[in-house]
Amino acid sequence: MGRSSVNSNEISVLSLAHSEGLHGAMRAWSLAVSFLGDCIEPRGGSVGMATITELLTAYGIDNGVVRTSMSRLAGDGWVTREKVGRNSFYALTPLALAETQAAARRIYAPEHPSAPCGWRIYAAGEGSAEDRRRERADLMRYGAGSLDRHVYILPDTTAAAASAATTVLSAAPLPDEAAKTLVSRAFALEEIENEYAAFAAAYAPLIGRLARLRQVDGFDALALRVLLIHRFRRIVLRDPGIPSGYLAPRWPGLAAREVARTLWRALFAQSERWLDANGRSPDGALPPRVRSAPGF
Repeated sequence: MGRSSVNSNEISVLSLAHSEGLHGAMRAWSLAVSFLGDCIEPRGGSVGMATITELLTAYGIDNGVVRTSMSRLAGDGWVTREKVGRNSFYALTPLALAETQAAARRIYAPEHPSAPCGWRIYAAGEGSAEDRRRERADLMRYGAGSLDRHVYILPDTTAAAASAATTVLSAAPLPDEAAKTLVSRAFALEEIENEYAAFAAAYAPLIGRLARLRQVDGFDALALRVLLIHRFRRIVLRDPGIPSGYLAPRWPGLAAREVARTLWRALFAQSERWLDANGRSPDGALPPRVRSAPGF
């Protein structure tokens, strides 16, 4: 097992993994979560360790790192582990599943938000410096903008949690020009812009090979699909989701989403066929997929 390149299409999964910087234990656990959320949760939720290991070794990740990463996920409350004979099976915990399903609505949305939005303003309370640091880190994880030292802002369509010590205020949509000024002053979007542009630059060339991409080996299609959605997920979940009308012209997130959707669709059928034939649950073969990705 453990194939590592899409030889039939002259596309190297391993070289893409290197370019994305996905090697090592920290990236292995994150890739596993992407795999469980994109491929396994709609198929009953539980998959064997052998399937996880085969996939992750396609990116050049060592078997021992895979085992360590899954143990870490279990210890952190992200996955459950079920032992059946000599085989182990992993599934997302209810908490991780709830987060994954909430994230899926953003990852697989058919388009970037475009309708005018209201705003939520988060004012940190009188907690300790550590409480404020944690609150800031949690909000910045959603791409929050900063209005003042301890005052943050997000579109009201982005569901960021806040601690009990934080005051949350709602503001109505602003006129377009006022909203654009607010966005330019409060939000540091350069890093997200650059990551979207890099994503599109890395994956857009594959669109020119769609006919061949749809015919690649099923395992290779799966490896490319998971790598694609993993990289896109890492960017989208830090994107505050500001409506496109408030952003610069040709916002790179629009092109990146179209690239992700086009390639995911091209890889879907043959990757699902591989899971039909090779994926294992505690009861045998994986159940059929019960739904498609919303929007994709």
